[in-house]
Amino acid sequence: MAQTFDVLKPGVRSEEKTKLKFDPNKDYTKDTTCLACHTSGFGIPGGYIVPADGDAEAKEQAADNAGVTCEGCHGPGSKSVEIQEDIKENKRPYKFAELRAVGFHRAGMRSCTPCHNASDPGKEPGYHFAYEEKREEGQHENIELKYRQD
Repeated sequence: MAQTFDVLKPGVRSEEKTKLKFDPNKDYTKDTTCLACHTSGFGIPGGYIVPADGDAEAKEQAADNAGVTCEGCHGPGSKSVEIQEDIKENKRPYKFAELRAVGFHRAGMRSCTPCHNASDPGKEPGYHFAYEEKREEGQHENIELKYRQD
């Protein structure tokens, strides 16, 4: 998921793009119809923005949100990261509700289907996202934090 932005670059996955009737040499990295699924937070404050030439700050923000980041599946991260760092540093117990209260959530089918659905231009008509199968295939390792109490 983190590498999904790279697919939008010219020459990347050329054979696959040609098969799907996309121009394999076109730069799709500024195509707003692609950015919602190939970046994190496109169109919302703090999310991916198409950087203007010479705008170093915007370029850095874009780099931080290119591809599907943790926030793409788990929700806003800045406050939950602070809490998780506090838990780790202070070795204190916590409940998942504490993280949920600041917008963090367990990834599930609702995290995937806004992009993995029949409107995906790379999918055949009638496409159905096989969540359970894909979950086993491409999910990162889950690590239960030892201080969790629920």
